[in-house]
Order: sequence, then structure tokens, then C-alpha cells
Amino acid sequence: MRVFPCEFPYGKALFYFGTQQCVPCKTLKPILYDLEEEYGDDIPFYECDVSYNSLYRDMFAVMSVPTVILLQFRKTDRVELGRLVGCYPRERYINLLNK
Repeated sequence: MRVFPCEFPYGKALFYFGTQQCVPCKTLKPILYDLEEEYGDDIPFYECDVSYNSLYRDMFAVMSVPTVILLQFRKTDRVELGRLVGCYPRERYINLLNK
């Protein structure tokens, strides 16, 4: 997964918020890495450790980790297509990516 960009891309992007100490985050990361292999050419994946980056945590209203958000970026705004808070089976993330 990539670190957060200075400028966000147009189109869909997946954002993962977690911490190094979070046990569910450690469980989720391999799932997201696997999905990035499958979907990464079409949808960029970004990772943010909220322990070190409160700006993005606040910007995206992340209250708990792990949080995964799928956003659609347009010229003038962004639309949240879906959000999953917690660790779920791989299929839930596939459903999110297919929105």
C-alpha cells in the first residue's frame, strides 16, 4: 500500500487507517495486500497510521481502527462510497471495492 498522497487522484481510491499496535489491523493488512494485488491497477490503495497522522484521521472522521474507506474523487469534491470499521471477511472488502 502507498503512503497518503499530497494530492488525491481522480476516480476511486481505497484508504486504510490503522495502527501498528492494533491486533485487528494486523489481521486485516494481509487481506488488503491481497486485494491490492487484484484491484490495485484500477483502484489505488493508501495506508495511514493514525498514531502518527492525526490530520488525515480528523479529515476523514476516523473514530476507530481499523477503518477502510472507499472514496470517489472528482474535480471539485469527493464522495464516500463506503466505509468499514473493524475487521471483516475478505468478501466484505470485495463488495466495497465493487461499488
